[in-house]
Amino acid sequence: MAILKILLADADEKYLHVLKRRFTEELKNRATIETITDRAYFMHQFSMPQALSLLVVSEDWYEIGLERHGIANLFLLTAGKDEAPKNGHPSIYKYDAVKTLFERIYTSCEFTDAEPKKPAATKVIAVYSPIGGIGTTTVAVGLGLALARQKKKVLYLATDGLQNFQYLLPADRLPNGAERPLRNDDGAGDVFAHLQPLLEIHAGLSCLPPFHQPLAALRWKAEHWINLCKFVRRSGQYDYIVLDCSSEFSAGNSRLLGPADLRLIVAGQSHFDVRKLGSFTRCFDSSVGQTEYICNRYDKSRPNCLLDEALAASVPIREYLEEDAALSTPEGLCRPNVLDRLTALAEGG
Repeated sequence: MAILKILLADADEKYLHVLKRRFTEELKNRATIETITDRAYFMHQFSMPQALSLLVVSEDWYEIGLERHGIANLFLLTAGKDEAPKNGHPSIYKYDAVKTLFERIYTSCEFTDAEPKKPAATKVIAVYSPIGGIGTTTVAVGLGLALARQKKKVLYLATDGLQNFQYLLPADRLPNGAERPLRNDDGAGDVFAHLQPLLEIHAGLSCLPPFHQPLAALRWKAEHWINLCKFVRRSGQYDYIVLDCSSEFSAGNSRLLGPADLRLIVAGQSHFDVRKLGSFTRCFDSSVGQTEYICNRYDKSRPNCLLDEALAASVPIREYLEEDAALSTPEGLCRPNVLDRLTALAEGG
């Protein structure tokens, strides 16, 4: 049987000592048992991916970010009796007899012979359209918000040279010079450490506010976005990175699309839109990795040129998102039956 990995976390050092001793007596050499009594250190540990058979943690230390780690069993230590579960995790009254507490935890756990499941790697979703004004940013932000509502940790990055997404996610522009440590031109800095204090959170969705100048003026290139994603993935803090790409089919955008786990291509139904899409597909290799096509701002009353037989064979449209004024607000973006299907798609459905 695999060695169980157990972590006990609470500010009461004497209490944890007694609890750990009970676990050690019962489990002997079947488990490695660690304790943490400092909350700051606990948060530091979980800023990196963790895989545990069991986490017993103070309810005051619980945060939603723990959900993205590979924790097979999680219990919350509470100071009050009969408290309701939090996000489905059972509460344990910490002042019960240690023997009673151990038996309740151990008999409720689902231990297997396998090692604890490791947290999934951060998935990069690149949202792109060769058609300007088709609502790429609306789809990208909406997808990020929908994933966030499903308790996923999501980071939205707008890669457009002029960056104008504040109509959906109100955010002040970054201060002058904020881009320098993020560029990491000398390759020696911890980019994620510089990134974290700059992020803003809207309805559960993290975003990097727009830069104070156009990206070209800041010498910011596609390689800098790629490097930023690398540091974010390495941190293990996010389930998803949503890249909102500009509409030009440039060498920079090609480099952004290439390594993405999912390329979400936004199409339109008009003759002009379809011609632009056809030009793009002739230059883009969609056979590598996962590429999905959706039609945004679909209007049933207008001709749907995406049904052209020559195009339909190479560009299967996965979803049609109908035109709706409600899509201009974050709340509208997450209304039922609009982006839930895209959320399933993003999660591999």
